[in-house]
Amino acid sequence: MKQVSTPIGRAPVSAIGFGCASIGSWVPADEGLSALQRAFDAGVTWFDVAPSYGDGAAEAILGRFLAGRSGAVNVCTKVGIVAVSTGWKAALRPHARRLVRRLPALRRYARGIRTIETTPLTTVGVMASVDESLRRLGVERIDLLMIHDPSPREVLDGAVQEALTMALEAGKVGAVGVAGDMDAAAAGAARPGLFAALQVENNPFEPNLQDPRLAEWRSGGGLTIAHGALNVFGALPRLRTLLAEDPTARRRVADAGYDPAAPTTPAEVLIDYALATNRAGLCLFSAIKPRHLTALVARVDAPRPPAEMLDLGAALRERWRSRSLAET
Repeated sequence: MKQVSTPIGRAPVSAIGFGCASIGSWVPADEGLSALQRAFDAGVTWFDVAPSYGDGAAEAILGRFLAGRSGAVNVCTKVGIVAVSTGWKAALRPHARRLVRRLPALRRYARGIRTIETTPLTTVGVMASVDESLRRLGVERIDLLMIHDPSPREVLDGAVQEALTMALEAGKVGAVGVAGDMDAAAAGAARPGLFAALQVENNPFEPNLQDPRLAEWRSGGGLTIAHGALNVFGALPRLRTLLAEDPTARRRVADAGYDPAAPTTPAEVLIDYALATNRAGLCLFSAIKPRHLTALVARVDAPRPPAEMLDLGAALRERWRSRSLAET
């Protein structure tokens, strides 16, 4: 599999990373472990997790997978958001997951039962979070620690930066970064001496990696990590809607060499866009099912030209904008 040139990590960094957000919650532990193994066997060396993922279980499950693989994989985890294990929402979540497995259409409603909370980004708070993540993951060092959905003010806060610097100097963290919205990422780009990686959503409808506020930071070799290409509540349903209802969008996709009538085309377009517009970085996907991983790896090995995908993305974004204006 294609690799990314970056000083981050102890192992070579694969062009795609495995997102662990659903492992331990929507994806049972055994199924998640099998998916992690398949991804590793396919050449994936980057695994993205957080204390809040999987209702708080994802780090420990990933830790089971990491046992005996020291130096063979890279781990990115986060600080700033944790899972809540008490209260009525926490009690309801397991029942909601079982219901959704039987009736997948209900997932959009079940996602509203959020059981997370923010934690203070103090020196004590950051170091405690790092120590807990190290314990759950069963590793001695986290390759990349990212602030999880911070405000721009938090990114630029001197006390927060001091806490992250202490984690680096303690040798418990290899690099630090920002995972959040575009404004938070832009704030991180203003401190290239500290933040080595920025993680943002990137797809034809949210083309954040083209934001000029990141241009200098990207040209300087900072690692960009893209997620949200196959967001089931964002980019994916938007493109499916366009291909079902907009003849102009269908023609544009067909002109780019895709079959607009094929059920796999929306995912293929979004994967190709993500990979083409972040050639020097890596893209996160949660390929739980074997067929999804196989299809994903095949597209990594046959990349589309960046200019072509940027043009297609701009056309689709304009069609979605026109559709939205027509509905108002």
